[in-house]
Amino acid sequence: MTHCTLVKVSDVTIDNLALQYPRIRAALRWATMQREAIFSEWIVNVGQRMAIQRMAHLFCEAYYLHKAIGLVDGKSFLLPLTQTDLADALGISAVHVNRSLQQLRKQRLIAFGDKQLTILDLAGLKDLAGIDLTYLHLEAHYPNEPKSAPAAEHSG
Repeated sequence: MTHCTLVKVSDVTIDNLALQYPRIRAALRWATMQREAIFSEWIVNVGQRMAIQRMAHLFCEAYYLHKAIGLVDGKSFLLPLTQTDLADALGISAVHVNRSLQQLRKQRLIAFGDKQLTILDLAGLKDLAGIDLTYLHLEAHYPNEPKSAPAAEHSG
């Protein structure tokens, strides 16, 4: 869906880096915790939420993960997924994807097209998704790094 480069790093190299650099060790631990939490959340998502809630959840999660790495412009970010991709990711039919997108647009929660997602009403989307963002571990801190106050979040 997007360009990427994969590199294989040996276990020995990772072990040595983790021993020499506590921040790398902490980052690896954080990444592992986050992945495990996301997997657990998605088991709940597919097993218990209705199609529109799954989609709202996916869009919220994608928004916050993109925002964490500086890829959100205002309330918009690149999301190069087709309706077929969304159907596969959410475990629903393409028809359900289309209906859910129409509902989210009608409720003025999102705008989606041209590989771009815009969150029009973040609070409303989060409410629909029933999302508790703590599972993303976005407030992680590393040794010797001062903790800062989280930025205020505005919807609208």
